[in-house]
Amino acid sequence: MSIASPLTLRSGATLPNRLAKAAMSEVLGDPRTGAVSEAMVRLYERWGQSGAGLLITGNVMVDPGGKGEPGNVVLTDRSDLAGLRVWAAAGKAHGARMWINHAGRQSPRRLSKVPVAPSAVAIWRGIRANIWPRRPRAALVAAEPIGAAA
Repeated sequence: MSIASPLTLRSGATLPNRLAKAAMSEVLGDPRTGAVSEAMVRLYERWGQSGAGLLITGNVMVDPGGKGEPGNVVLTDRSDLAGLRVWAAAGKAHGARMWINHAGRQSPRRLSKVPVAPSAVAIWRGIRANIWPRRPRAALVAAEPIGAAA
């Protein structure tokens, strides 16, 4: 088995190879609105040209209260889809797949008094307890995903 060989995931999706760009915080979203910026699109186009089979994004928020840091992309409703589509197309233009990452309960206290996470389970706080919120708010399950056909 070669690093260049395709990899089929449990979901049935197939990656063209086993190379991945790990999640890192680009902080290139619009600082006021959280919209996808032209700089973010250009960056993912370049990473897509690298030949990696998977591009894992930095934090993409589904609620403005869940930022991991300033400059995160925030997608809250259908009005954000145009920018998301341009961003995804740039990253996928050369065959890569994209996986969106979300900070969830790890959103720092200075940015979120009550972050949004898949469940209301608090993070283990240990010695850095002062930076983590006490308990996140569980995300609501939408009746229809944002990207579903209207």
